[in-house]
Amino acid sequence: MTLPTAPCACGRTLPTIERIAGRADDLLLLPDGQSRHSLLFLAPMHAVPGVVQVQLVQENLHALSVRVVCDPSGDWPSIRDAVEQLARRLLGAGVAVSATRVAGIFREPSGKTRAVISHCRPARV
Repeated sequence: MTLPTAPCACGRTLPTIERIAGRADDLLLLPDGQSRHSLLFLAPMHAVPGVVQVQLVQENLHALSVRVVCDPSGDWPSIRDAVEQLARRLLGAGVAVSATRVAGIFREPSGKTRAVISHCRPARV
């Protein structure tokens, strides 16, 4: 939360908030219009032996990439298969899933990492 440095333009003298800075994780959207919260994916994926960190990237409704940071002694083919299988089960048919081993997950300027990056937006009703 950021407090303003100048008084409110409306003349109000009570405290105000200039900006709220919080988590920016997105929901994953499914082809049928439903959405799933990231915790449905992240908790089981972090339980896979050898997984240190994951980041889900949804480019469109039919494709999900999973970036995986592994323990150096982890068996990557087994980890990849387990992560992809979990994602497919949670997303359902019609969504291609691919896991990629990465050395690290990019940090935002705030110093935090985003667990989910979705480039899909829900339809407006």
